[in-house]
Amino acid sequence: LAVFLREPAGTTTTSSSSLVKDSWNGQKAVLRNTLARRVLFVQWGPSLCAAMTESIIVAYCVSEGLGKQAPGLLMACYPLGLIVGDFAVGKGLNPSTRERLVPVLIALLGLPLVAFFASPPLVISMACVFLSGTGFSYGLGVQRLFVEAVPEAMRGQSFAVLGAGMMTVQGLGSL
Repeated sequence: LAVFLREPAGTTTTSSSSLVKDSWNGQKAVLRNTLARRVLFVQWGPSLCAAMTESIIVAYCVSEGLGKQAPGLLMACYPLGLIVGDFAVGKGLNPSTRERLVPVLIALLGLPLVAFFASPPLVISMACVFLSGTGFSYGLGVQRLFVEAVPEAMRGQSFAVLGAGMMTVQGLGSL
């Protein structure tokens, strides 16, 4: 473990106050970048809505009398759909096609869930949540835009802002 925690030769340590200041200034710079900010919101918005939907799965299953295993089965369908969608879109489509399909994939994230208004049986519900999960592959279509929107020196910080924002909106969506 010590080998991984050791600083590489030739690096200097900064004080924690300048580290915090540099981090804060970097985040502000990312958020001031109009294109980067737009791409961040495109990434965060659908995830907010999906988290809202996912947060009511247990209540839905109880109200519909779908059984004790239903919430776990439905919640497992989201990541399974995400994996399949990311693989299919990431391996099967070129970058320009992915970018053109972003609106369609975002729609796929939400449209299958409309079926829940009809109180479908568990198997149909699972298929709808799985299909919805595949829509998360929209993120692959906006990643290149995000990378190109920020200067190379700020990319690490930019992805930290993206990740922190994603976790924040998912938490807010669940709330």
